[in-house]
Amino acid sequence: MLASSIISNYFLTIPTVVIEFYLSRQVFHMSSMGNLLGVFVLITLGIATFATLGLVIASVTNTMQETIVQKVSYFLPATYLVSGLQQSMVDHAGISELGLDLASMLGCTVIAFLVSAQLFRWEPEAKAPRRAKLWAAAAVIPFLLLGVWENKHDHVLTHAVTDFRSMERSSPPEMPVR
Repeated sequence: MLASSIISNYFLTIPTVVIEFYLSRQVFHMSSMGNLLGVFVLITLGIATFATLGLVIASVTNTMQETIVQKVSYFLPATYLVSGLQQSMVDHAGISELGLDLASMLGCTVIAFLVSAQLFRWEPEAKAPRRAKLWAAAAVIPFLLLGVWENKHDHVLTHAVTDFRSMERSSPPEMPVR
């Protein structure tokens, strides 16, 4: 049941991704899609990561207020998803060059899936036990550790600034407004 939730989320998200790619070409005049295999793998892992984290959050929250507070956890893997997508699309980076980004999302996906399997409740009205929240914290520990490492080394930020500057240099000149 959990895996089917992730798979259905994947197929519901893909049309949005296709529209975003279309708009990036048509509206923002992105000249290249970069390494499409890398982009596909990152999008697949990104969707799985967010879906599994959603399962963990749904398993430990008892009220809507708790869910709103815990949505902050959705943003943790996004850093590595965006970083990997930038590298794939702007730098044409291959899968072998996306190690940290892929490993972080794959690790989170596996941990979050295992945690959600432990916390799954058939009855929605059943209260989540207190220990469930500790299990849920385990799903984000890899990103907390990566965040500490990133604050010390600035790898993702440095790469993002470099990519932004390269896109600025290669963007077409602006059309005069009439």
